[in-house]
This record gives sequence, C-alpha cells and structure tokens, in this order.
Amino acid sequence: MAKNLSSLERIQQPLTLVGFETCLLPKGPESPFEQLLVALDQDLEEDEEAQLVLQLFYTRDAAQDSETEPLQSALSVLQFFVALPGAIAEDQLIEAWRLCAFFTQLMPMGAFQITPQNRPYYRYCHLNPGPALKPETGVEILELISLFVNTLQGQLPLLGTMPLAEIKAGAQAQLLSAAR
Repeated sequence: MAKNLSSLERIQQPLTLVGFETCLLPKGPESPFEQLLVALDQDLEEDEEAQLVLQLFYTRDAAQDSETEPLQSALSVLQFFVALPGAIAEDQLIEAWRLCAFFTQLMPMGAFQITPQNRPYYRYCHLNPGPALKPETGVEILELISLFVNTLQGQLPLLGTMPLAEIKAGAQAQLLSAAR
C-alpha cells in the first residue's frame, strides 16, 4: 500500500503521528500542484482555526504544467513556506527587519523576510539528493521550523514596547530552553 503514496503523503503520515495537523491538497482545480499544508500553531483549541499554516510542495511539481512530460531529476527540491499573520506597522518595520535577520542568523536553514505588504514570512528550499525527502527528515525540519516560527510570532508584538536587544535576548533564551 505504501508504494502508491505520493512523496508528500509519505511526509504527511509521520507528521500526523507526532501531532501536526495536516491537509493534503491534491493537484486539481483548487491547487495547480500537490501541496501539503501543516498547522504550526501551538495550543490551538479544537474549534480554533490555524493562523500559522506552512505550505510544502516540490518545485518540480510547481514548475510542470499539465501539457508537459514529468520532470525527471536525481535531485528534488522541497519548498517550505509560511506567512505569519498580520502586517508590521510602518514605524516598527526597521526593527522587524532586524529581528527577522537575527532569527535567520540563528536558524540553521532558510530565512525570515518581510513581504512588500509588511507581512513576515519564512521560506526554506530543501535540496534532496533523491526523488523524495525521507519522512523522518521531514519531521525534524518541521519541528525546527515550528519552534522558530512560533518564537518569532511571540516576539513580534513586543516591537516598540521594549528595546530590540531585550526582545532578542528573550527570544534566544526561549529557543535555548526549548532545545534542552
């Protein structure tokens, strides 16, 4: 049965087992390519909608249209993307960029950036030497992304209420305590 699963379905199963809420969007009218959505929110109530939804997809699927042959390669690139809810106020934008740069320096992969609409986001492209990512590697990556995205999300409301150095120190302490 496992042989009929798509690459994203093979990642979805262990993510669900470790407690992530997931939704697989097959290629179709609603989605031009297969995508896996993963809720990163912590402590969601049962009827509460997720605000931090990470999108995973293989770039070969996104680059291919329905009229071309499937792209074949020894490498695969799995893209991870999550936009944080809410926009940064103009007067806090410089400090928000500095905070994103700080988190990017701490994060061993990917980068935090801000859209032209002042929304922070995280993006990571994982280059894999085979056609699909190993499911256990997917779980490790998602757990790390979840930790950093949730920590940044918790620090953003502090912008403008305390010095940036204090916000950074608090974030770093929170990340270190979670690593123990």
